[in-house]
Amino acid sequence: MWLAEVRDGVLNRLENGRSRGQVVEHLIELASEDRNLVVGLDFAFSAPAWYLRQLGVDAPGLWKLAEEKEGWLLDCAPPFWGRGRTKRPELQEHFRAADRLAVGGISPKSVFQIGGAGAVGTGSVRGWPFLQRLQSEGFSVWPFDGPRLPLVVEIYPRVLTGPVVKSSSARRLS
Repeated sequence: MWLAEVRDGVLNRLENGRSRGQVVEHLIELASEDRNLVVGLDFAFSAPAWYLRQLGVDAPGLWKLAEEKEGWLLDCAPPFWGRGRTKRPELQEHFRAADRLAVGGISPKSVFQIGGAGAVGTGSVRGWPFLQRLQSEGFSVWPFDGPRLPLVVEIYPRVLTGPVVKSSSARRLS
């Protein structure tokens, strides 16, 4: 887990080594000191609408359900895919409405992909319960809550960086 702190457009801190839970506790502590906190988290905050309807939940209901569903990742049963020999299943839709808005030729992966290059599903499923925790501590999780501080938003860093050649450390730094 990486944590970056930016104030007034200046990178003040870049660190790693904390668990998800430790990062969330740190964010709660920061918000207790400064309510004007905006947090960007790099994972999908929900799943396609058809899947939520099938489960009978809204996004916050999904976050609560995910707390009990590590088996989604272990079993890798449809709609999830990407672990072991699982293949991408035929689904009515793999993407959320927001995922279909490619920016600069950069497109997100399906939240159902939990293994393989670019998979976002594992981080999302494991991150969902922490959104519930932050919300219970007074954070607004946008767009599921009205915008107010402290605020948590979903970010997609690749849109900010453009294409990156991950296999070359020199090219990653340029």
